[in-house]
Amino acid sequence: MRCLARTPERSAARACVERVTVDTIERETQAMSGIRAQVRDFIEDNFLMGARAARLGDADSFLERRLLDSTGFLELITFLEQAYGIAVADDEMVPEYLDSLVNVEAFVQRKRAAAPETGR
Repeated sequence: MRCLARTPERSAARACVERVTVDTIERETQAMSGIRAQVRDFIEDNFLMGARAARLGDADSFLERRLLDSTGFLELITFLEQAYGIAVADDEMVPEYLDSLVNVEAFVQRKRAAAPETGR
């Protein structure tokens, strides 16, 4: 275990707790950006045919940009379920959850946080 430097104000135990907290925050930040990046890659590879010139903004609506149709959303849902080990219920298949990179990322994070810990 790595710890922060011990100082007169910071005991050895506190330094280790603070380091663990910093490491946890760093991992969660990487996971958040990782979800968005992976979903962006999936959309670009499968629906934009790799055309990175038409850059997809984080908050761009998949519907408004006409990137996904109903079949495309089912493909996205299948990808999310397989990639992140979540189950998307019928009543969760709504734009508020799945219509942009930002929405998808938040949805996946909520689903993963609500799932029982299974060593992921």
